[in-house]
Amino acid sequence: MDWWDWNRRNLLSTIGNINWYCSYLAVALPLLLYCFWAGEGWRRIPAGIGAYVGTGAMLLQGSASGYAALAAMYGVLLFASLRDRRKLLRFLETALLPPLFSFLAWLTQMDLILPFDMEAAVGRIFTPLWGIPLGVLAVAAAVLRVAYRKGGRDRLASGRTLNIALASAAVCFVACVLIFAGCQISDEIWSFFGSPAFLRLGGEWGSGRGELWSAVWGGFCRSGFVTKLYGAGPDCFARYFYEVEALNLETIGQWEDAIYANAHNEWLNMLVNQGILGAAAYLGFFLSAFGRFWRMREKNRRMTAGMMAVGAYLANQFFSFGQVVSTPLIFLVIAVCENECRMTEAGKGNKDGRE
Repeated sequence: MDWWDWNRRNLLSTIGNINWYCSYLAVALPLLLYCFWAGEGWRRIPAGIGAYVGTGAMLLQGSASGYAALAAMYGVLLFASLRDRRKLLRFLETALLPPLFSFLAWLTQMDLILPFDMEAAVGRIFTPLWGIPLGVLAVAAAVLRVAYRKGGRDRLASGRTLNIALASAAVCFVACVLIFAGCQISDEIWSFFGSPAFLRLGGEWGSGRGELWSAVWGGFCRSGFVTKLYGAGPDCFARYFYEVEALNLETIGQWEDAIYANAHNEWLNMLVNQGILGAAAYLGFFLSAFGRFWRMREKNRRMTAGMMAVGAYLANQFFSFGQVVSTPLIFLVIAVCENECRMTEAGKGNKDGRE
């Protein structure tokens, strides 16, 4: 391939293009972060190196869904760390990795070795402003380490801090949903927040996902009762929308004359193919797995890795679709964690999760 060919610039590795690569990282990176968070002794060194490289890969891969996955995995890790001072210290050390990578990338002028089409990433990632969260997190980690070494009462053990954090997260989530919904129906609300493009669901939103999702949702709403309930059939998205709904979306550039084989949203895609019952069962599988791991996390901290992977997968797949490099991997992670749960319940597992 010539240097300027689209394939050479966009197929990042043998894993595939940005969406495939990002989906793989959304499942693999939580496992690396967990090893750094939970590792002991010399094992933390290779775990830290792997987590640092994985974090840098996620920041550089170019898909915005990866940043949602990164936020989800760190959010889960934070909530899993709020009942123990030592775990919270480990979380702060793990949270140092993204700003550390970004700040060092700016300091070493890493953008000089990147291809020309990384200009957007250069402006977003390589900035000295990353020094602010890096310094704040480093100071917080140092203060907490001193407090941990001094011993004394661990005020996190009561669970009050965790409950406050969970309640605050729920309030923030509801507020974000209301703001996003308000921006769709009111120009004044949208203007109040500075009229950013990501708050208005238009045709170009999310690399054209806005137009696609609107068309898909409209087609689903127009379908019959049986189709709504059971779906159009496995992998029948393209057949239903191009033959029954006569979907006509304008595609340009390298995607001209391309056919959408899915909704580029795994949960919406499942709603079309498998209907309300199938989508509820499929999404319920992930949510129930997350809930089971959350309940078992105090008995076996390895469940934290499973929660992080499931949370990141749920977030990333809102903008992506099931793929051979990610979906089998998340099922494997869930299976391994379920085995850990059963061994712990039977009294055979490593209950404290130490490696």
